[in-house]
Amino acid sequence: MEQQKERLNSLLFLEFNRDKAAEIFSAKQLINETDELYVPVNPEFLVQKITNNEVPKELPVAEFIIGMAFALAIDPDFKYAADYRAMLKGFQGTEQILKKKIAQLFEQEKRMDSYLLLKGLYEVSGDEETENILLSTGEELALADPAWMTEVLQCCEEAIVNGNTNGYLIRGSLENARGNEVQALTALKSYLEKGGEATSAVLLRIEELERNTRAEDAYRNIQEDPRGSLETLLELYPREQTNPRLIFAIAVCYRLLGNHEKAIFYLEEAQSLDPSYFDVLNELGLNYALMEDFGTARDYFKAVFDATRELEPMTNLMISLFHLGETEEALELFRRAEEIAPEDEILQRIRQAYVEGV
Repeated sequence: MEQQKERLNSLLFLEFNRDKAAEIFSAKQLINETDELYVPVNPEFLVQKITNNEVPKELPVAEFIIGMAFALAIDPDFKYAADYRAMLKGFQGTEQILKKKIAQLFEQEKRMDSYLLLKGLYEVSGDEETENILLSTGEELALADPAWMTEVLQCCEEAIVNGNTNGYLIRGSLENARGNEVQALTALKSYLEKGGEATSAVLLRIEELERNTRAEDAYRNIQEDPRGSLETLLELYPREQTNPRLIFAIAVCYRLLGNHEKAIFYLEEAQSLDPSYFDVLNELGLNYALMEDFGTARDYFKAVFDATRELEPMTNLMISLFHLGETEEALELFRRAEEIAPEDEILQRIRQAYVEGV
C-alpha cells in the first residue's frame, strides 16, 4: 500500500561486504552468494545526528537491525529479504534492539511505525505474544485509518493459519467496523469455537450482531413476506425501542398487512425518535391515503416533497390532490413531473386514471 512504499523509500541503503556482514551478524550463509549486498539503515538516526551537527564515523549495528526489520515488514519478498532474515536471526541482540525501539515508538504514538517494526520483529521471533501485539496494534491502526484495513485483515488471516484464535477476534472487530456484520459475526463465533475467551464484551457484541443480522434479513424480506418479517421485528423490538429504522420497518409490515392504525402508531413513534426521517412522513401519508383520508395524506406528502423535491412524494401528492378535487394544482405538479421523468410508469398510470378524464 502507499504508506508502506513511502516508508521503504525513506530507508537509506548502504553497500555491505558479504564476508564482513556474515561475521558481524553471525550469518555464514551470506558468503555463499556473490552478488552485492545493500542493507538499509534507520533514517531517523541520521536525521537526528545531522540535526545535532554530528557526523557519525561508524553506524551502530542497531540502526541496521531496525532498517532491515522495516524493510522486511514493508516487502517480505524484497530482493535481499532472505539475507536480512539470516542477519536478523543470526545477531544475538536483534529482539532486544527491536523491542526497545518499538517501545519508544509506542511512547511517541507512532502507530504506523510501531506496526511495521512489530511485523519485522515477528519475522524474527515468530512467537504468539509478538503476533498478538501485532494484531492489536494493527487493529488500532486500521480503525484510525481504513486504508490499512486490507493489510491488517491479511495479518489476521495469517494468524488464523498459525492457529492463533486472536486472528478471528481482530477480524471480527475490523469487519464490524467495515459494516460487514455477517462476516463479523462469523469471525467472533469462530473465535469462541476455537477456544477464545468468552468475555462479556465478546458475548455482548455477538448478541448485538445476531440481532442486527436478523433485522437485516427481515428488512430484505418485507415486501415478499411481511408477516414473517413482522414476527422477527416484533421479537427484536424490546431491545431496539430507540431504533427508528426498525420501528419504521414494523410499520411498513403492518401497512402491507392492511392494519393501518397500528402502522400509524409505530410511525408516530419512529417520528418522535427522528423528526427528520422523511421516509416516515411519506409512509404516514400512504397509510392515510389508504384509509381515504386524503387531506391528512396530502399534508404529509407535501411536507416530504417540499423537503426532498423527489419524484415519489411528488406523485403521491398529486394523487391526493386529484382525490381532494384540487385539480389545477395537481395538473401543475403533473406537468412538472413529466418534464423530469416523462417515461415514468407511475406518471403514465396517473395520466390514464386522472389526467385524461379532466
